[in-house]
Amino acid sequence: MSKIVSYLEKHWAQLLIAIFYPMIILSTCYFLALSGTGHDWTILAADANNQLMPFFAHFKDVFSGNGSFVYDYNGALGMNAITHYNYYLGGVFNFVILLFSKQFMYKAFFWITLLKFGAMGGGTYITFSQLFKNNGKAKNLLLTLPYALLSFAVAYSMIIMFLDFLVYLPLLVLGLHYLFQKKRPVLLFVMITLCWVTNFYMTFITGIILVLFFFTQLVIKSDTIKDALGFLGKFAATGVLATISSFVILLPTLIDTHANGENFDALRGFFTDVTAFDLFAKNMVGFYDTSRTNGLPFIYVGLLPLVLAMFYFFSKRIKLKNKIAYGVLLAFFIASFVIDPIQLAWQGFHYTNMFNFRYAFGYSFAVLLMAGEVFNTMTEEGNILELDDKFERLIFVLPIILIMFVGGTFIDPAKHPNITSVAIVSAVFVGIYVALLYYYKSMIVQNMAIFALVFMLIASGVEGFLNTNNIVNGVNAEWQYNNADKYQIEYPQYKELVDYATAQEPKNSFFRLEQNDDLNYNINDTFLYNYKGIAQFASTRNRHSMASLNGIGYHNAVGNTGLKIRYIRSINTADHALGFKYLISKTATATPDNYTIIKTTDTLKLMKADTSVGAGILLTNGQKKIAPFEVNLIDNSATNNPPSLTPSDVPGNSTTYLNYLSGLDEEIYSTATYDGNGSIAIPKGKKAWLLLDPNLGQWQYLGEAPKADQSITLDSTQGQAAPAADLIVYADIKALDKVNAKMTENSVEMTQKGRNVYGKVNAKKAENFVVSMAYDPGWHATVDGKKVEVTSVNAIGLQIKVPAGKHDVKFTYTPPGLYAGAVFTVVGIAGFALWAKLGWKKSEEEVEEEATEETK
Repeated sequence: MSKIVSYLEKHWAQLLIAIFYPMIILSTCYFLALSGTGHDWTILAADANNQLMPFFAHFKDVFSGNGSFVYDYNGALGMNAITHYNYYLGGVFNFVILLFSKQFMYKAFFWITLLKFGAMGGGTYITFSQLFKNNGKAKNLLLTLPYALLSFAVAYSMIIMFLDFLVYLPLLVLGLHYLFQKKRPVLLFVMITLCWVTNFYMTFITGIILVLFFFTQLVIKSDTIKDALGFLGKFAATGVLATISSFVILLPTLIDTHANGENFDALRGFFTDVTAFDLFAKNMVGFYDTSRTNGLPFIYVGLLPLVLAMFYFFSKRIKLKNKIAYGVLLAFFIASFVIDPIQLAWQGFHYTNMFNFRYAFGYSFAVLLMAGEVFNTMTEEGNILELDDKFERLIFVLPIILIMFVGGTFIDPAKHPNITSVAIVSAVFVGIYVALLYYYKSMIVQNMAIFALVFMLIASGVEGFLNTNNIVNGVNAEWQYNNADKYQIEYPQYKELVDYATAQEPKNSFFRLEQNDDLNYNINDTFLYNYKGIAQFASTRNRHSMASLNGIGYHNAVGNTGLKIRYIRSINTADHALGFKYLISKTATATPDNYTIIKTTDTLKLMKADTSVGAGILLTNGQKKIAPFEVNLIDNSATNNPPSLTPSDVPGNSTTYLNYLSGLDEEIYSTATYDGNGSIAIPKGKKAWLLLDPNLGQWQYLGEAPKADQSITLDSTQGQAAPAADLIVYADIKALDKVNAKMTENSVEMTQKGRNVYGKVNAKKAENFVVSMAYDPGWHATVDGKKVEVTSVNAIGLQIKVPAGKHDVKFTYTPPGLYAGAVFTVVGIAGFALWAKLGWKKSEEEVEEEATEETK
C-alpha cells in the first residue's frame, strides 16, 4: 500500500490529466454533434441501441430480483444467461447500471463509455510510467493521450464491450514487463483472468495480441536460450492458471457455445480489399470511412507516436534485434489486414458482418511502444538518431513528404473522401512535431526542453480533438445516434401496459407477450420491457430453438443464421403452442383475430387472447414421440451447426408440431404458387400468407375467407410489399380452431421464479408434458420431487413423462459446467497463489536490483 501511496504522490497530476482528458474531449465532441437536435440526445447507435441497452436494462431487472442470473427467459424462448453475460455484460464498469433506473439506462451507457475512456488513459499512463521511467512524466503523458482517444476506440465505441480490452491491454503489457523483470506475475494473472471473465470472444483476440507482444519482448530481453525458456515457461504457466481460474464463467460459456455454435466460414479469397495506401490513409488525423462491412482497419493512434515509431528503425541507439523483433510484429499485423486467411483466424474463423479488423488496436499499441523507446533515446544531449545532421533532417522531413505525395497521388478519393484535406492537416501536424522535436533535442542540457514538451502536449490535444470530433460525426452520419424519445416517451407507455398485463395474471405467472408492430421496433424490447416473447437479436443465443421457430413460420430476420427472430411478418398460428396471451401494438394497427383490446395509452394498445393458454400442455397422445422436423435440430453433433429450414418446410413442420401437442391429426396447411399478377385467391375457410423473402422467412398476412372465396389485390400503398418469392401458405380455419381448442383445454398455467419453473398437472393416464421453452442440456425436472428425464421437442419445448394423477412438476436450469467450473476456479487461484509464493524465490542480487529499481 505504501508503494501505491508513494506513486500517487509523484504522479497524481499526470494521472488526473490522463483520466479526464479523454472524458472531456469525447463528451465535448458528443455535445457538439448532438446537442442541436431538439431532443435529449443519447450516444446509442447500431448495436448499442439494438442490443446492449436492452441487455443492460434486463441486467438491472435481474439484480432487482425480476429474472435469473443463469437463464434468460425473455427472448427466443430462452437461453443460457452465463454465455449472454460473458459476451455482452462482463466488465468492471457495469456496476454503473445499478445507479440508474431502466428509463434512464441510456445515461448509464454514456457514463460507462466515458469511464472506460478515462480508464484507458489512466491505465496507459501507469504502464508507460513503469516501462519508460527515463522518459519522465511529460513524455509518457505524450504517449498516453493518443491512446486514450485512438480511432479504433472512438469509431467502435458503440460496441462498448470492446472498450474493456483497450483498458486491459496496457495493463497486460505491464504484467509482461514485470514478468521479464522477474517479479511475481500477479498483475498478469489478474488481468488474464479478468479478460476471460469479461468477454470470451475479445479475450481470444487480445490473447493473440498478448502472445505476439510476449515473443517480441522475449527476443528483446532474453540474452540466452535458458533465459528465454524460463520466461516462456512462466508466461505459459501464468496464462494456463489464469484461464483455469476463470472457469466458473468460461467453462459454461464454452460448453454452451459448442452446443449452439456454428461452422467455420469458408475462405473468400487470399487477399482482403485492404491496400498499402488504405493503411497509409487510415493513419491520418480525422479520417473516417465506414465501420460497416467494407470498413478498413482503424489504426490511427496519433501522428507524433507514428513519427517516433518511424525513427525506431533509424536510431543507432536501438539494437538490431529489437528492430527485427518489432519489424516482424508490425509486418504480421499488416499481413493480417491484407491476407484474408490470417484476418479470418484472428476473428475465430468467422467473418464479421461489420466492425471489421477487431484486432487493429494491437497494431496501434505496438506503435506506441516503439515511440516510447525512441523517446527513451532522447534523454541526453546529442543527435537523436546518431546520424549525420543533414541526413537526419532529411529523415525528419520524410513523413511530411510521404503524407503529401502519397495522399495526393495514390490514394483513391472515391474510396477515401476528403483525402486531400486530411493529408494537408496531417502534414501540418507532422511539421509541428518535427520542429518541436528538433527544439527539444537542442534544449535538453539548458533545461528549456520543457517548453517543447508543453507545446507538443497542446498540439497533441488539438489533434486528438479534431480526430475524435470527425469520427463522432462520421459515426453519427452513418449510424445516427438515437435521441432519448424512446425512453422518455415510449418507455413509460410500454411499462404501463406490461405491468397491467402482469397484474392480470397470478403472481410469478409464466406467459408470453409480443409486439405486433411494424418492422422498425427493437427486436430486443423483450429485455428492455421485461416480458417473455420470442423476438431476439444477439450473437449469443440458442440457435437451435431460433431455427425451429423459423421452421414453423416465425420470421428469421437474417437468413438461416439464426441471428435474429421476429414476431411480426410471421405465420403466427403456433401462438397457442407457445403460451401467448398478450400483444402490444401501435394504436393504428388493426387488431388480430382472437385478440381483444383491454387497455390503451397515447400511442399503444394492449390486446389479450380471447382464449386463455398456459405455457405448459399436458398431451393426450399416450406418450408417443414427435416426428422430427425435416432435419433434426438437436442431434447434429457432426457439424455442430443448426441446419437451415426453408420456408417450404413450414407447412409440414407446423402441422407436425401442432398435431403432436393437440393429440389430433388435422390437415391444417396447404400451399399454392403465386404467379406475380398482383391478385391472390383465398379459398373459403382458409387464412393466407404470402412469402415475401425466402431467405428471411418473411411473411405477409393476406387475410381470411371464413364464409366465401375471396380475391386479394396487392396494393403497395397499403404497405403490401412486392414479394421476392412465389409461395402462398393457407391454413384451414376449422382445423386450426380444433387444435387450438384442444391445446387450450390441456394447457397448464406455469409460474417462474429465478431458475425454476413450476406447474401442477392432472393426468388421466401416463402422458407427456411439454413446456414451451428452448431446450438446453442444462434443464432438469422433477415430478413430486423425484428426478425425471427432460427431452427436447424439436428444440422449442421441454418434455417430461408424468404418471396418471395429480402432480407437482418443477423444471430447473443449471448451466452445464457451472459447478465443475467453480471447482476449477478454486484450484486455479489456489495453485497460482502457491506457485507465486513458493516458486518465485529470488536471489539476493535480484532483491537488491528490484529495490534499486523501485527507488528510481
